[in-house]
Amino acid sequence: MPHHTEITDHNLFRMIRNKDHAAFKAVYDRYWELLYRHAMRMIGDEEEVKDIIQEVFLSLWNKAPQLELHTSLSAYLYTAVRNRVLNLIEKNQTRNSYRTYLEASSSAYHCITEDDVRAKELQRLIEAEVNNLPAKMRVVFQLSREEDQSYKQIAHKLEISEKTVKKQVSNALKVLRMKLGSLLLSLSIFFIG
Repeated sequence: MPHHTEITDHNLFRMIRNKDHAAFKAVYDRYWELLYRHAMRMIGDEEEVKDIIQEVFLSLWNKAPQLELHTSLSAYLYTAVRNRVLNLIEKNQTRNSYRTYLEASSSAYHCITEDDVRAKELQRLIEAEVNNLPAKMRVVFQLSREEDQSYKQIAHKLEISEKTVKKQVSNALKVLRMKLGSLLLSLSIFFIG
């Protein structure tokens, strides 16, 4: 095989589709540092960035035989990194909001006021709606939100794909937003009226 700097991305990708380890290493060597710097500018957490880059390359290797690139390999890799970074940011914001809410609403050492009653009722409603989710969706959601596990960890633990985990969490959030939206409205009317 000629030195990897002499082979185009297009040809390297074709070779990767045929499970050529040397071609994969060539792409890895060519793009790892560039993708790392790109992701670091967005989130600045070295360990998270390394995990993201590893996941992107692992995904490329696993999906290459079925993958149809409609852009350049570099554009595909940059987009994959950007999407994973955005997913991580969204997941962390949701998790932090959920954790903050649970911490704020579960304190047992403050006076019971109308706000406390609302918060406890809301927590009860959330827990009830989580318990009403389909079994598999509930397990995935609880592992993600209550046990703070990554999609990758959940996929490994439940022996399902990360895509399935992501879809289950997304569906659970949609169901909870839909169910809790109307309940929150009726709860606020009850306490206002």
